Amino acid sequence: MININKKEKTLFIYLMLSGFFYILPFIVSNVYYVDDYRRSFGDYYGWEKDGRPLANFFMFLLTYSNRGVDIFPLPILLSLPILALSGMIICRNVFYKESLIKKVIISLPILINPFFLNNLSFRFDCWTMAIAQLMATIAALSYREKTITHYAIRLLILTAILSTYQASMDFYISLCFLFYILSILDNKSFKNSSINFIKDLSLAAFSFAIYKISVLPFINFKNYSKQHSSFIIIDENFFHTLVQNIKMFLHLLLTVPKPYMFSIIAMFIFSIFLSKNNDGNFNISKKIMIFCSLVFFLFFTPGLCLLLNNPVVSYRVLLGFPPLVMFLFYLSFHSNLKFIGSAFIALNLFSTISTCYAYGNALTAQNAYRDILANEIFSKLLENGYKKNDKIVMIGNEPISPASIAAIKSNRTLANLMPTMLGDSAGWGYWVLPKFGAGYNPPSATEQASAKESIAGRKPDYSDIRFSLYKEDQYFVININDEK
Repeated sequence: MININKKEKTLFIYLMLSGFFYILPFIVSNVYYVDDYRRSFGDYYGWEKDGRPLANFFMFLLTYSNRGVDIFPLPILLSLPILALSGMIICRNVFYKESLIKKVIISLPILINPFFLNNLSFRFDCWTMAIAQLMATIAALSYREKTITHYAIRLLILTAILSTYQASMDFYISLCFLFYILSILDNKSFKNSSINFIKDLSLAAFSFAIYKISVLPFINFKNYSKQHSSFIIIDENFFHTLVQNIKMFLHLLLTVPKPYMFSIIAMFIFSIFLSKNNDGNFNISKKIMIFCSLVFFLFFTPGLCLLLNNPVVSYRVLLGFPPLVMFLFYLSFHSNLKFIGSAFIALNLFSTISTCYAYGNALTAQNAYRDILANEIFSKLLENGYKKNDKIVMIGNEPISPASIAAIKSNRTLANLMPTMLGDSAGWGYWVLPKFGAGYNPPSATEQASAKESIAGRKPDYSDIRFSLYKEDQYFVININDEK
């Protein structure tokens, strides 16, 4: 893994250049995504409360601080060589027989896929997620000799993954499955390949045990983490909850752009009927194996999230998806009609890239609209006697920028990804307003409920089509007009 030959260096450079072209919209948008606002104001990173203490450590290495020091776009730029190295390792161990250009294209879904857009949106921790992806790649494909030392190294890396970004364990499982299927299609022993895959899964299980013993006792989970980290209890409702989780994640998969989904379905069908190996056509048993493996891949995409009692149903946890796309790219290249297979691959990549640029433009428009709206709110607060320590209660949800309404309504991917932060749905407005000079003094749940009651039927002190302002003795109330 350490020695890099000339072709691998070229592969690395091509992946870097492709990745830079892909992430340009995020650099240009300069987005503050969800909890990036509070971190940018010097708040603690807080990843240890999510069970991710190593994420804090990696960020400390960059900033020499355990509080939010904003060094954007460095984190997203660092993601590029990390993911490019991951692609290089995958090609060395899995797709080593392919030509350089095919290796580049097959590796692209590590970064260029619609589900990773959510991860890239976080200006602070996008690169720690990329580190977890790299660690998953190393754990899945390196140190595979049957020695105690190699098993120990892989266990250590897997435990580190859980301490950095738990969802990347799905990437590890999917990569192991990819290695397993391609080993069988390459006429290697089914028995030995199956045993090795079982060992791969066993290592993941052991790493969870180590993580639970060595890391979790020192973690004080916050409410959000507690709600989304408990496994389904094995009782009479187990299968019902599991089926519900499967439905939710399948629905999430279907919210990707239609051309992208068409390319996936087309490659799925194309790969089963027209795929072949280097010696000729795959026989019936191997075609059945391909079909079954593609079905299994769908379940590895959300991975362990399917077993959670209340999983986070978001694009950013679907990190098991890239190996599925890589497998489809590989089969499309090894087909009886390579031109058609290449066309489906081109459609897949073009759809993903165009979605990324559309998303970047929507983020830019939303950030500009949010800044204008927040600045106007703060100006009206000052006009009505606001002082630094006065409490502000925000009601309603931030409206979508008028420049992006049509795009977001017509594109479910953008609708799932776009953050709205000014209103009271998550309270992020209390971090947006300090950007313009307001103090940070969020209300309690009781004060929030009381404020809603107090303005019922009242005439506002100020109102326009965007928001209304009410001045109370104890606080100011901002009611955002979020009608779509």
